[in-house]
Amino acid sequence: TRGSEFPIAQAKKISALFKTASPKKMIRRQPFRCYKCFAQLGTLPRDDPRLGGRYPCAFGSKLDVTRNVAEEDGMQLSEYMTLPVDQYVDLDLPLGAYMEWLPEYANSNYMREGKFVLVLPSLQFLSLEVKPTVQLGVRVVEGDDPCVMITAQDASVEGEWADKLNINERFEFQGTTRITWNAADESGSDASLFTTTEVVVGVDPPSPFNIIPISVLESAGGLVVDGITRILQDAFVGALADDYKKWATDAEYRTMRAGVCNPNKVKAITGSSNNLT
Repeated sequence: TRGSEFPIAQAKKISALFKTASPKKMIRRQPFRCYKCFAQLGTLPRDDPRLGGRYPCAFGSKLDVTRNVAEEDGMQLSEYMTLPVDQYVDLDLPLGAYMEWLPEYANSNYMREGKFVLVLPSLQFLSLEVKPTVQLGVRVVEGDDPCVMITAQDASVEGEWADKLNINERFEFQGTTRITWNAADESGSDASLFTTTEVVVGVDPPSPFNIIPISVLESAGGLVVDGITRILQDAFVGALADDYKKWATDAEYRTMRAGVCNPNKVKAITGSSNNLT
């Protein structure tokens, strides 16, 4: 990475590589086709309604993860999943990723809604390094089909070239994770956790990267997004299962968790109780 010439030189090299490659070689250069992600060519139209046709480059990922959980006697997984939502900040995530609770957004429905910041590890995209941060809203949905919904509400990236290329003004990130669960049944089958995550990214490539074929940018972006989504979601579900086990078998831990997010604590931290927006 040599000074300000790095992005231009890198973009020209990538563009030249794909312009001169033969069709036969191009096929061998497309490992992304084996990934279950929207980045596969043609599977995420640029007029996707979630992006409204606002971006010339679009990619994303969709991933389902299931984890069996052995329920402890009298300690139902459904009860654990409806604990105060700030439980998620205590879960261990891989690659140095972590979540921070934003108590200033807590409201009177403190057990059912909350906001967090998810800080991701530095990611490499076409030899540029960026560090993404995503603001998440978490909500417990009750009723006949209970679930926990996690929704990306804002996103930004940090890094030397992210600032120089004004990346934060040229992309949009949308993402949702829906967590559902089944109780153990009389046949002896374990309880289960199910998660479905969908991520969509729209980008208006800045110069000099706008000289690279859009298909190349989409496949590269799709690989990055699918890879980090796969790692984080699998680890997140595993951490939920492990935390349930601890909650179900440790009475002291249960007592602590029951009072993690109470109105008095929120008021003491924030001095007020702002509504979640």
